[in-house]
Amino acid sequence: MSITAENFISPLDDVTPVDHGYTPEKEAYLRRLKRIEGQVDGIARMVEKDKYCIDIRTQVSAMQSRARRSWNRDHAVTLQ
Repeated sequence: MSITAENFISPLDDVTPVDHGYTPEKEAYLRRLKRIEGQVDGIARMVEKDKYCIDIRTQVSAMQSRARRSWNRDHAVTLQ
């Protein structure tokens, strides 16, 4: 018998879903990630348009800071 999508049984099929630490705040995380994604897209457009490197660096720094703050604020208790 060959394996097809219809008869394939994943070893994960019997695994009980687990709530990860971020699960209750999943929607908030996704919103933050979308904002960061928008910043990255904006930076890519700046590079494509040969914008001044200091302006690009400023935007990269802002994006990194936003990502760091989002992660650290929510996981400070977990990491202690």
